[in-house]
Amino acid sequence: MILEDLALLKPADVMVRLGVSRARLYAWLSDGTLPSVRLGRSVRIPAADLAAWIEERRRDAGLPAREDG
Repeated sequence: MILEDLALLKPADVMVRLGVSRARLYAWLSDGTLPSVRLGRSVRIPAADLAAWIEERRRDAGLPAREDG
């Protein structure tokens, strides 16, 4: 496992990356659509889970898988 797989992103960072509103992101987090972890009162999104979530949506939309590199 590489260190990037362990990275935890703040919701504000994920909002920028996905181009969604705060309300939309927190709706996804609260209903379990987007994986997250709680650290005390803070919410973080594992970077590896976000990447997998995005790829799953790409497949659902019929888009080709993203190639790393």
